[in-house]
Amino acid sequence: MKKYFVDLFEYNNWANDKIILKLKSLSPDLIKPEILKLLGHIISAQDTWLERVKGTKSYNIYLWDEYSLQEIEILSMNSHQGWIKFFRKFDEKNLENVCSYKNSKGEKLDKSYQDIFQHIINHSTFHRGQINQLLRINNIEPIKLDFIYYC
Repeated sequence: MKKYFVDLFEYNNWANDKIILKLKSLSPDLIKPEILKLLGHIISAQDTWLERVKGTKSYNIYLWDEYSLQEIEILSMNSHQGWIKFFRKFDEKNLENVCSYKNSKGEKLDKSYQDIFQHIINHSTFHRGQINQLLRINNIEPIKLDFIYYC
C-alpha cells in the first residue's frame, strides 16, 4: 500500500510539472494571476500537510501566498523531494495509524495517514482541474493530466 501512495505522489508531481512546463511555454501576458495563485496553493498545501505528518509544530506556511512561476517551480521540486524523503522513512504499518495535527483554524484533528495522503492527491487534482478550466476560458489548450496519461 505504501507503494500505491508513492506512485500517487509521483503522479501528482508529474501533473504539477506538466502545468509548470505549459505555463513556461506561454507568453507571460497569457498567464493569469489566478492560475499562479491556484498552483502556488497546491504546493503550499502539500508542504503544510508534510509538516503535519512529520509532526512539526512550528511551521508557518500561508496557503494562498502568491508566487512567480519561477518560485513555484522551485517550491514544487522541493515539496516533491520532501515527500519522497518522508515516504522513504515511513513504515507501511503506520498507514492506518492516526496523525494528530492542527488545521489552519488551530483546531486539533485526528486522521489516518492513508486518509491524509489520499486527501492531498484529491485536493491537488481538484485545483489542477480549475487551472485547466482557466486555461480553456482564456483560449489555451488544457493539459492532459489524467492519471492514465501518466501511466
